[in-house]
Amino acid sequence: MNRFILLIIILFFSNVAKSTAQDGSPDLSFGVNGLAITEYAENFPTLASFDKGSSGRIGISGVRETPEFLYGYINVYTQNGLLDNSFGNDGTINLENAEIENIKVISNDQIIYDLGVFSRNTITKLNINGSVDTQFAENGVLQTFGNNIIARPYQLDMDENIVAIGK
Repeated sequence: MNRFILLIIILFFSNVAKSTAQDGSPDLSFGVNGLAITEYAENFPTLASFDKGSSGRIGISGVRETPEFLYGYINVYTQNGLLDNSFGNDGTINLENAEIENIKVISNDQIIYDLGVFSRNTITKLNINGSVDTQFAENGVLQTFGNNIIARPYQLDMDENIVAIGK
């Protein structure tokens, strides 16, 4: 059964994922009654990007702010809408002073992402457990352009090659 995944942010300090069956009715096998909710007690998250891999693994990214710090976050969910506890710290990775954007879940369930508008020249690849894949590029980080080029969000082609453009 094909699923349509809708990710939204609500004002209760949570990320909500909703799965809908092909006929438009809620997919009750996803999360709890068709919703996956991740609550954040300390601050309001902003959703920047999400992707669903071929296995059904879902990655979302964004920013959470506190008075002291800006945190980029990645949450990873299983195909059933539950946080994937094998990823990061109970399904979540937080990066201090980062804005994680343009997340992609690739065919082997690894994740690649860039660091947003000011760091799109840097693409990082994570293993399925959330650790940096040091076999990718230079210690897990690909520099697409030099400092004088403004990169646009990267894309993946059909073979999952990274396509990056800049100006």
